[in-house]
Amino acid sequence: MNNKIISKSERSLTNTIIIFIGIVLFTFFIILLNNNFQPKNNYEKNLKIIGFLVLALIIFYCIYYLLNQKRIYVYENYFEIKRILQTKKYHFSEITTHFSEYFEGKYNSWTEYYLILNTGEKITLIDSEYSNFYDFFSKIKIRVKENKKLNKKLSQPKFLKHSIICGIISCLMFYFSSCFYDFKTVKNSDFSYISSELVNDIKLIKKRKGNNRFEFELTNYPNFVFIIAGANYTGILDDGIFLKEFRKGTLVKIGIQKDEFEKKISKSKDLNFIDKYLRFSKIQVYQIIDDNNIYQIDNRKVDSWHAENNYWGMGCFSFLGLLFLFLAIGNYKSYIKSDNQINKNHT
Repeated sequence: MNNKIISKSERSLTNTIIIFIGIVLFTFFIILLNNNFQPKNNYEKNLKIIGFLVLALIIFYCIYYLLNQKRIYVYENYFEIKRILQTKKYHFSEITTHFSEYFEGKYNSWTEYYLILNTGEKITLIDSEYSNFYDFFSKIKIRVKENKKLNKKLSQPKFLKHSIICGIISCLMFYFSSCFYDFKTVKNSDFSYISSELVNDIKLIKKRKGNNRFEFELTNYPNFVFIIAGANYTGILDDGIFLKEFRKGTLVKIGIQKDEFEKKISKSKDLNFIDKYLRFSKIQVYQIIDDNNIYQIDNRKVDSWHAENNYWGMGCFSFLGLLFLFLAIGNYKSYIKSDNQINKNHT
């Protein structure tokens, strides 16, 4: 019967694990970029946003790749390719030719198999994406014809494109690494200060993995929630004394970034899209002063925290930059080798 499945594809477990590791790794890079790259002007702030977008796009692509990977179902007279929201049927009589190209990079190798339809459409299947590729593809291959003359024309190396892409990514990774090279010490004069009474007691919000923070509201600024988190939370002199001292009705003086003060408090600057729609109600506190004029955040601890995380950021992004640089060089060498081989075969 024509509707009986002869064979079907199975996703490669190794390939899936690598993609998951990539998603986790780039998520970690986003956290590092957010916590350690503190923009000093609008130019650096825009660069930070671009960095977020690049890393987020890589993560979304990995997720899209996993969810939208081709699933192949082979029948007697046709095969189907299924994706998330799409199923396409291809009869074997519609295929003009089939051919394959072997790719060898710096650290891995794979083969891409192509099915060319009468319309000129090219269907690409990659062997490393499936655990049983040769089992289901052999059922397709024996049912379609091969045009060797057309195959020679279509067999063009792609290593140059891969080399250029890896080179561009490498440059981006090295650039992001340089963004962490900032070991300027924190000074209390770097901040703008506002004073008000606490609406309620300062709350300790406990998060998983120790990412705790303090939150509070001020009577004169009811539209905002003030947060002490990250390096500034680490810099608190004593959590217990801090919670006991800052109770409801206590007059406090807090220091926030001058840029955020001008956008949200004095409103002398316009809000950008992210500040206006995504994080308007939250303001990060960089210093807090009690009624005895004692600074409660130790800037030396903050500096130490930033230095440690900056080293991590530089190390991770530099490693990625080197990795993609090696991939770029490896792909370029493979391009030269493949190009020479094709020229040799065609002479």
